[in-house]
Amino acid sequence: MKRLIDIICAGELLFCSALGYADGLDHWHLRYSPPEGTYFSSIASGPDRFVAVSESGRIATSTDAVQWMVANSGTTRDLFRVASGNGMFVATGFPDTVIRSSDGTNWQSAGWQELDTVVRGVAFANGQFFLLASEVSGAPRLFVSSSGTDWSRNRFPHLPGDFSALLHSLAYGNSNYVAVGAWRGPDEFSDTGPLVRISQDTFTWENIPLPYWWNRVEFESVTFGKGLFVAVGSGFIAYSADGRKWILVNDVFVGLYRVAYGDGVFVAGGAGQFATSTDGVHWRKRDPGHPWSSIPGITYAQNTFVSLLGGQIWQSDPIASLTLSRSSPLELSINGPVGKTFQVEATEDLGATNGWGTVASFVLTNSPSTWVDSGSTNKSQRFYRAALQP
Repeated sequence: MKRLIDIICAGELLFCSALGYADGLDHWHLRYSPPEGTYFSSIASGPDRFVAVSESGRIATSTDAVQWMVANSGTTRDLFRVASGNGMFVATGFPDTVIRSSDGTNWQSAGWQELDTVVRGVAFANGQFFLLASEVSGAPRLFVSSSGTDWSRNRFPHLPGDFSALLHSLAYGNSNYVAVGAWRGPDEFSDTGPLVRISQDTFTWENIPLPYWWNRVEFESVTFGKGLFVAVGSGFIAYSADGRKWILVNDVFVGLYRVAYGDGVFVAGGAGQFATSTDGVHWRKRDPGHPWSSIPGITYAQNTFVSLLGGQIWQSDPIASLTLSRSSPLELSINGPVGKTFQVEATEDLGATNGWGTVASFVLTNSPSTWVDSGSTNKSQRFYRAALQP
């Protein structure tokens, strides 16, 4: 059975890149249900392996996201975050646990020793690991390493409001590092708001003030793709090209915790729902089928998204997406699993019965691949969809 991937349209006055979305994100499969009492809190992916971490030092690994095995982390501390890069996985746990592994199975201490510092998370961006931490008093700290060991000195200067600020996530794009989190006032009655800092070199950081109406919004996670930073938090999605000017998506989303990007698709997850986008601006809500389950982790690799849903590990169908340019004749860019056969279909009228006709069929030799529709030059408008063949 072929699976519809995407629908896009083009015309003299009409240009739309998101009438439909990657259909693989409507189909999720349970891959691993841990023993009772185990709840996975974070997941990361390397070139050939997925790693999920949990409390009491429990770790699960997989080479294909389908078959999972338990690994010995060497610690019984609760593990809250894991990141991957430079052939290494780094996992962290409260208050001072930092471990690393080259294969996700054999773990060792990352040589972390920093007094009066609480470890809160880890990220990988632009060839470096970032340890997201804070002073015992609450001020945020940031430490950098290319290997997951030999950590730098604190890279975050003290800035106004640091007495109760937390770092949650970090990403890199458009020559900027963007670190996000939340700040809180000095007591329980004070306002809260999103913390945003940017840097070009990880040494000098600039605090980015946001308008007062952002109060009580917190950034939980940030990623970069298609030229945009996309951040999610308690009931919102926001995007920015430079990390300075942020725009809220005009929709209400139930508490979102994590966002990931892969092969032209953004996926955000929260309390009982997914939201997806092919441009970071226009979003579609999706129902994972578990309305009261939280989604604390999402990662992308091997043409699939893998998510933590209700403490279990779930995998999407293969992902593919279409992008359309304005050139004449029109050119389509297809992101998807290499080696699979795609069929491109077109119609001039979405309301016509059996109006879709095959205009191309080919094996994807690289991703993305481009295809030029030479028959589009004399069309006032045309709609396209791609179907992934079995």
